[in-house]
Amino acid sequence: MKSAYKYLPSEYANLFLNKGKIKIGTLYDYRDIEAHGNEIGDQHEGIKTEYSHDKGTKTGNQLNRIEKKVFKGGADMKFQNNRVELENISQDHFIYCVSKSFSKSILEKLNNDFPKSKYDSCVEIVDIAKFIRDVSKALPNGKYICWRECVYIGRMHHYSKNTPHPAILKEDKYKYQEEVRFFWEPVKVNKIEPVIINLKNTKEYCKLIKI
Repeated sequence: MKSAYKYLPSEYANLFLNKGKIKIGTLYDYRDIEAHGNEIGDQHEGIKTEYSHDKGTKTGNQLNRIEKKVFKGGADMKFQNNRVELENISQDHFIYCVSKSFSKSILEKLNNDFPKSKYDSCVEIVDIAKFIRDVSKALPNGKYICWRECVYIGRMHHYSKNTPHPAILKEDKYKYQEEVRFFWEPVKVNKIEPVIINLKNTKEYCKLIKI
C-alpha cells in the first residue's frame, strides 16, 4: 500500500494538516452506531462467531472442538442434532481507519448515512511508515502492532474454516470502503477510550486531495 486515504469533514481535515490534530479511536468504540452512523459504526465490531450443526447422533468422544466447550459428558453419552455457536471476541485496540484508495462514491455514502457531519475532504497519507512512527510516539499507552486490510466475509463462520482475526472482519455491505486499519495494543491499562493526539509536521507526509 503506497498511500492511505482518510475521509473527513473539512474542519477536521484542516486540523489534521495544519495542527497535526487527529483522533485515534478504539475497536469497541466503533460499536456505538448512534455516534458513528451505520456506515462507520458497527455494533458487532471485533466479534467472530463460529458455529457447528451436526444433525446426526454422536457420542461424547465424537464431539468437535466447539461442542466440547459447551457439552460436558462421558464418552458413551449421546448427542443429537446439535447446533452450537461460540463468539470469539477480540481484545480492544487503539485503531486508525483509512481506505486504500480514493473514491468520491465513498464520500457520498458516508454523507447519506451521517448527514450531520459533512464528509467533503480527503487527506492522503503519502508516507505511511512516517505516519505510524509519529502516531506511536504521540499515543499514550499504545504499542504499534501492524496494519491490516479488512476482510468482507461476514462474522458467522463454520468452525472448520480458517478465518481472519475478528478485528478485521466486516460484512460485505462495507466492501466499497476498502478499509485498512492500523492497530496499537493497549499498554499498562485495562480500559481504553478514543484519544486526541497532536502530530508534528504532518504536511511533510500528508496532503489534501481536492474534491
